Formats: sequence, structure tokens, C-alpha cells
Amino acid sequence: MVDAYIQLELASAGLSQALSSTSSPEQLRTSSSRAKARCAEVALSVTRLGIQMHGAIGFTDEYDLGLYFKRALQLSSSLGSIEKMRLRYHEECKDRLTRPETVRKESSLISAETKDWSLLSETEFRALIQNFLKKYYPEHLRHPSHRLHLNECKDWYLTLSKHGWIAPSWPKSYG
Repeated sequence: MVDAYIQLELASAGLSQALSSTSSPEQLRTSSSRAKARCAEVALSVTRLGIQMHGAIGFTDEYDLGLYFKRALQLSSSLGSIEKMRLRYHEECKDRLTRPETVRKESSLISAETKDWSLLSETEFRALIQNFLKKYYPEHLRHPSHRLHLNECKDWYLTLSKHGWIAPSWPKSYG
């Protein structure tokens, strides 16, 4: 039930974020696709978990749980399939990242090597990370066939440390 509660909280937070992101129609469309997919998935998983916990008695119309499950199925299908909403969200994000004005803005931020990541938008932060990985992440470490030992990836850890990526949430007051 703790997992179900966490899923409900995440869905609620995603819905709140979608409702508050009304700065542009395209941003609202993107965040609403994400929220629809998340909420539909959570509604189905929580009602299925409830049915499982009650020994499948809620699967019939005799108990309210079965009605909740049928309602979740109906709502998720009326919103569009979960996969379709996720695909729409990813396509919108990809379109936004490839627009010339976004690319120009992000490349100037990345070349400035800014250290205050909290000032960057999510799109700018993603671009910063992608460019950092393209530039510094060694090819031979990308798809190892075994768990790497420190002697095999020490240079990568030193690079991460040099650029401040070992503990990015560490308070600046502690260095």
C-alpha cells in the first residue's frame, strides 16, 4: 500500500505541475500528455492492487472496488492510451529541443560553463548534461559487459569530480 500511496502522490504532483504550466499552449499540451499518462497508469495500477489485496472479490459488480476498476479503465481509454500519451510527450519534448531558438540559447549557456544549475530550465539542463556526456564520457565505458572496477573507470570519476558532478546536491557551503 505504501507503493500505491507513493504512486498517488506522484500522480498528484504531476497533475499539479501540468495545471500550473500554462505559460504557453505547447507547454500545456506537453505537460498534459505527461499527466494523462501518469494518472491513467496510476489509476489502473492502484485499482488492480486493491483487487489483488481483496482476493479478487472486487472484480465483480458486487463490490465498489470492481466499479472503481471499471471506471479507471473507462477513463484511461477516453484519455487515449498510456503509450500514445507518452509518445506524444516525448515527441513534443524532442521538437522543443530541436528548435533553432532553443538550441542557440542552450549552447550559449553550456559554453559559459555555468555552475548554478538551479537557474537553468529543465530543457537547458538536459542539453547541458547531453553536451557534457558527448564531450567527456569515454566510448569504452558506455556499454560494458561486466561491472567496472575503479581502476577501469578512475579517469571518468576524476573528470566528473573536476567538473563538479560527483555530488551535485552537496551544499555549496561545504565545497
